[in-house]
Amino acid sequence: MQESVAEARAIAPPGHPLDPLTPDEIRRAAAAVRAAHDLGAGLMFETISLHEPEKRAVHDAKPGASFAREAFVCAFDRTNGGVWEARIDLLADRVVDWRHVPGVRPRILIDDITLVGKVARADPLFRAALAKRGITDIEKFRSTPGLRATMGSRTKKAAGFRILSAGTGMITTITATPTQSRGFVP
Repeated sequence: MQESVAEARAIAPPGHPLDPLTPDEIRRAAAAVRAAHDLGAGLMFETISLHEPEKRAVHDAKPGASFAREAFVCAFDRTNGGVWEARIDLLADRVVDWRHVPGVRPRILIDDITLVGKVARADPLFRAALAKRGITDIEKFRSTPGLRATMGSRTKKAAGFRILSAGTGMITTITATPTQSRGFVP
């Protein structure tokens, strides 16, 4: 952990109000949310990005002078699907706006994509269906999940869950040059 903190400090601070957030600013925004709002073990960050300043602040910025920076954060609770949006003052490292956003769902994260592939590869019925099609090397199988439905409040049991289905494809070796490369073939 200490190495990553030292690495973040080596990155030059933003020189313009519209510069993307630095890795240090992203970490500080996440820390500010965690300190101010305990969502428990289910807390996930969907988005941490620059909250663009007013046009006047951009025009008034002087080279070498400090300027206000804010982060936009979208966080969600994986245990119940609740989504929150926040604005973080990066000079004070504090949450200046925090609101629950009812009726929405977060984006699909890389964790979701990975999980769908693991579940599909572990399912004996799915493996049998692949074998019927001549696909026996499961390590060459990849899935591409897509959001198919959101279970809203229609049933208490399914409230807040997202349903992902997976398109499938095979990883094959393509020889286009003397070296082999791997490509995705749907």
